[in-house]
Amino acid sequence: MSDQKICPTCGTEYPLSERFCPRDGTALRSASAGSDLMGSVIADRYHILKKLG
Repeated sequence: MSDQKICPTCGTEYPLSERFCPRDGTALRSASAGSDLMGSVIADRYHILKKLG
């Protein structure tokens, strides 16, 4: 289980105690929830197409 959360908009990681990204206000997701990010774009740069490995 991951001990970090990630902002799906900017890609920044935060501790589990955070609920929203301080930069843009987006709700944070568990960093281990990779399948939730399929098809999304992170930090206006990375398009998540599939899970590797």
